[in-house]
This record gives sequence, C-alpha cells and structure tokens, in this order.
Amino acid sequence: MKERRYISLSIPPEHGASALEELMRIGCAQWWEPPYREGGPYLFNNTFDSTDPRLWALKELIEDGALKVLKDEQSAFGFFERVDRVYTPKELRSAPLLVLTVDRRPLEFTAPEYGTEYDLSTGCPECGTGVVQVSPLKMRRSDVPQTGLICQTVEFAYLVASSLGEALREAEVNGLELREAVSHHDGKPLGWFQMIAHHTMPRMSSKTRGFVRGEGREAPCKRCDRDAYYHTLKEPGQIVYERPRGFPEDLPDVVQSWEHFGKTLRDDDGRLCVLSQPLFFLKPKVFDLFRKLKVRHVKFEPVEFVD
Repeated sequence: MKERRYISLSIPPEHGASALEELMRIGCAQWWEPPYREGGPYLFNNTFDSTDPRLWALKELIEDGALKVLKDEQSAFGFFERVDRVYTPKELRSAPLLVLTVDRRPLEFTAPEYGTEYDLSTGCPECGTGVVQVSPLKMRRSDVPQTGLICQTVEFAYLVASSLGEALREAEVNGLELREAVSHHDGKPLGWFQMIAHHTMPRMSSKTRGFVRGEGREAPCKRCDRDAYYHTLKEPGQIVYERPRGFPEDLPDVVQSWEHFGKTLRDDDGRLCVLSQPLFFLKPKVFDLFRKLKVRHVKFEPVEFVD
C-alpha cells in the first residue's frame, strides 16, 4: 500500500510573487497558476506520491514557512489536502472483504422518484432508513448508460450491465441478487441489473476511521441513528469490524453495511423522496472477476477485522 496526497492551494494575490519564488526553489513551480481574474488568487493543484520530497518541502512551507498565511483561519484563502491509499492486487486479495466504490458520474435520479416500491414496515418508522425494496428499480430509459459495465445512482445504488450480471451468476457469487431495472413509463426491462445484498453486517468498530455524521438537516435520525454517515476528506477511510466467531469466513460473497450513507428524507406528505444507502462489500473472488473482465470505474479498499 502506498499513499498519494492531493494538495490544492489558493494563494492571496499579495503573496503570489513570493509564493512562486518558494515553489521554484522546491521544484513545484510547474503546478502554479496565475489568477483567472484581476485581484483573484494564485492557484496550485497537484497529486504527489507520499515519498516525493517535494511534497514534504511544500508542507513545510505551509506549516511554518512562506505559505503559513494559508493556515490563517481568518483568511479567505487557504489550502486543502486529501490523502488517498493505493493498494496492490496482492494486498486486496489478502483482505477478507473489500469496499466497492464506483468512480463514475452518477445517474441523476432518486429511487422513489419514478415509483420504485418499498415495504415501509421493514425500515425505521421515523425516517425510513433500512426499508426493503420490493419492486425493480424504476428509471427513465434515457438514463440507461450506453457504455461501461457498472454505474451508480446519486443515492449510490449500483447497477451492472447484462454481460457483467451473467458473469456474476456463472461465478456463483452468493449473497447477491441481480434485479433488472425497468422503465418507469411502461415497465419494460432495461438490460441493467441492480446489485442487491441481503446480508447486513453488524455495526462497525469504534476503530473505524474516515467517516463523520451529518449535522443540522443532515443530522442522523434520533430514533434509529442509522443514517447520515458521510466520508470525510480529512483522513483516509479504514473500516474495521470486531471479529466474532465465524467472521469473515462464513459471510456470503456480497454483504452490506448496517450504517447508511447520506440522509433519508421524506416529503411533506411523509413519502420517501431520498434514500440513504449502505456500503457494498465484496470478497476477493469478486474482485478477481472484475479484474478478469477489465471492469472500469471501480475502486476497492480492504476492510479490516480485529480480535
């Protein structure tokens, strides 16, 4: 595993000349950009390997050097840092479970929007988190992707093309239901299959990192406390589970988290209008299948189990 760090700087115009001089000194001037408008900030954006000495020279300038002004809480300018972890296939295959994420522009509709049906008795009676979907996902035919093997909705429901769905069936991936999406207009099948997991994990360990809870209107439901989880960019995510007997060996190939990400919302009439979604976990055999089929726009990260 190695780390990459994305650094973005917004440099006040009065510090532009001195900042450029310092960036030239440490070999980072090629990522410096002049203002787009008069009086605007100078910009800097680049992704570094964590072993790159230029990264640490730049961080030193921000922490205690010429660019320390960017850390002033009163300043309208500043800096942003995101840490990403990059795993080798060998490292991913050695993990008991992998988190699946899709790096592709989502289909911009919500599941209840076009009449997808749910058994409301199965979810939280207050917010609706955890309801069981009882109908196919209903969507516009115009939203169906024309390319690729996998996609997601804005609510992070995952769909796979028919060829990938068939490969998952042939590989006898268990714990996974593939339910074909249909047109909301006439109910005809659309050739893309929603991935639905039927096994839910227990709560994550308190050792889990990289997630926050929402606030205000995005705050967790006071009754179930199950929704309103969000990824934070302040640190890399690392999901950790306590290891009860039989875990993870006895788990199906596909499972989902108890925690739901995003906020479940109802409209003024009490009907569901936006659904939070659990995370999707796969065993390494599914990761190997995705690699064999060269599925693009997917990312995998290991889940950790501790005694």
